[in-house]
Amino acid sequence: MTVPFVLALVIGSIFAGGCTQRFGYYVPFMFLSAVIVPVATGLLTTFRTDTGHAKWIGYQVLVGFGIGLSMQQPSMAAQTVLSKIDVPTGVSLMFFGQQLGGTVFVSAGQNILSSRLIQGLTGAKIRGLDPDIVVNTGATNIRNAVGPEYLGAVLKAYNHALTTVYYAAVGTSCVLIVAAAFMEWKSIKKDKGSVRRNGQAKEVSKTSPDALGGKD
Repeated sequence: MTVPFVLALVIGSIFAGGCTQRFGYYVPFMFLSAVIVPVATGLLTTFRTDTGHAKWIGYQVLVGFGIGLSMQQPSMAAQTVLSKIDVPTGVSLMFFGQQLGGTVFVSAGQNILSSRLIQGLTGAKIRGLDPDIVVNTGATNIRNAVGPEYLGAVLKAYNHALTTVYYAAVGTSCVLIVAAAFMEWKSIKKDKGSVRRNGQAKEVSKTSPDALGGKD
């Protein structure tokens, strides 16, 4: 069920990479991502137990496309702004930050889900149901582990806990605008042009003074 998210992320990454090569600037796509992702993750918080395919697929497409727009831009910025000797360090730090953020917030999301789910099941006061059973069972086997008389209340509590995790995603995605605002606007085309001009200058310097017409 996460295929729409993954496909949209790949498409967004390819689209942003191609446009950056075409126009030369990577920062606009970071701003665009900072607008799309908070809105898209906010839409995820509207999920209900009866949400249809059109919504949960469409919202995932928006989230994936928005993330894809800025996923490769930090490493591209490191390669453009930093000196050659610092590029490997800069790119490594960008990927390290992405992997560390994912690792930390997966654990944070799991903790939010578990705590909210237990709180919701306890507050619902469902007699004869142990909240730990629902937490340890997982979403895919709830219908098999819970009796039909409890299923409606359990699904409602699970949905509330899950959308609370999405609120955390909304908060973290809003920070994207801060990162984008402090990025250096530097064209990758200008860098390539300067390399070509330097290369031409070296070739000209090898010619004789007569061939240059007496000019430096």
